Amino acid sequence: MHKKVLISIIIIISVVLVSLALSDGGTKKQTSVNQTNTQNSSSSNPPATAKEAKLIAGNVSKYYEFDPESYEKALNEGKVVFLEFYANWCPICRDTESELKNSFNELNKENIVGFRVNYNDNETDEYEKQLAKDFGITYQHSRVVIKNGMVILTDNTSWNKERFLKELSDL
Repeated sequence: MHKKVLISIIIIISVVLVSLALSDGGTKKQTSVNQTNTQNSSSSNPPATAKEAKLIAGNVSKYYEFDPESYEKALNEGKVVFLEFYANWCPICRDTESELKNSFNELNKENIVGFRVNYNDNETDEYEKQLAKDFGITYQHSRVVIKNGMVILTDNTSWNKERFLKELSDL
């Protein structure tokens, strides 16, 4: 009996260690962003008329609902782009959203712009689905930071206001 328990424990520990070794810990850094890859590859492109994305938070550093034109404009202007992949049914997303709004209201960096990207909910459009696919997003409450055309951070761990401000203030 003890021998079976010991073998079971060894197997469980081995599986956990292998999983940790193969895992990225929820954080990835530094990959290139090709703007044409972030555009929807289907025949339905963003509308040609310019419109302003809906502002969610921020006085200097702005946080918007995702809009393809505003996103592409921010990339073309060389802004640091923060993408928050959000699902309206997700309790973690809703909790994180309030921290994120407070962070953007406090952040004082004109070169940073954030977008809340719908992910895997009833508001997600084809462009947002393709964007998530392009960045390898596999579930909600993930975030991506792009600077100088490079993905410098991909993370799916929980962030509080202090973590948001630390990560974004250092850019």
